[in-house]
Amino acid sequence: MKNLKWLLAAVLFISFNIYTNAGEKKIKFKSLPEKAQTFYTLNFGKMKIQNIEYDRKDKTYEINLWGDHSIQFNEVGEWTEIDFDKHKPIPNSVIKSFPTMARIAFLKDYEGSIVTEIERNLTDMSHITYKIDLIDVKKRFPIEILLNYRGDIKILKD
Repeated sequence: MKNLKWLLAAVLFISFNIYTNAGEKKIKFKSLPEKAQTFYTLNFGKMKIQNIEYDRKDKTYEINLWGDHSIQFNEVGEWTEIDFDKHKPIPNSVIKSFPTMARIAFLKDYEGSIVTEIERNLTDMSHITYKIDLIDVKKRFPIEILLNYRGDIKILKD
């Protein structure tokens, strides 16, 4: 019976540790990687932070801003996704941080559009791609495009 109690205690202890080490944990701004802190400050510094979470399983960070906006970062602090609502576009400074050819191509075709979401694929740094949701001001409807670092644009959904 004594061994059964020890076994039960050990199982409960292990289960508790697994539960508390999985999932998301709230953190402070200073706990973000330096790259993430710099990116936030340069592009969103005047916006109020609601909370910051670290996902232990995926090793990702998410800054949630007031107004239903979020910015996600990978484990080294490179941004991977920015999601805003349609009433407040993503700042132009983010687009200006794109590689030169991608930035020129985007601004040529979509300057003035309301960008509401950007997903950046960083699996291969020499082939960065951006999936961008925007509202085209010329046509006045939402579209989704795929933009690569060379400036090639493919319309995914219009």
